[in-house]
Amino acid sequence: MAKSSRSSSKKFNNQRKAASIFGPAETARQERLSAKLLELAKQAKPEPAEMKIDGESLDMDDALYSTLLAL
Repeated sequence: MAKSSRSSSKKFNNQRKAASIFGPAETARQERLSAKLLELAKQAKPEPAEMKIDGESLDMDDALYSTLLAL
């Protein structure tokens, strides 16, 4: 007869696997992610680009309005 997932032997084996197999993999993953985030945090932040606005340029509302008037 098969053991159910609630049996104590299944629970014990799953806990042992979580500690010995999945635990180190999880720890290594966390270390990789932490190192990656630290590298991103250490990088210089880019300067915000300055927008050059021409006197003749129209915004979208004005362009749409002038197009409708031309029709």
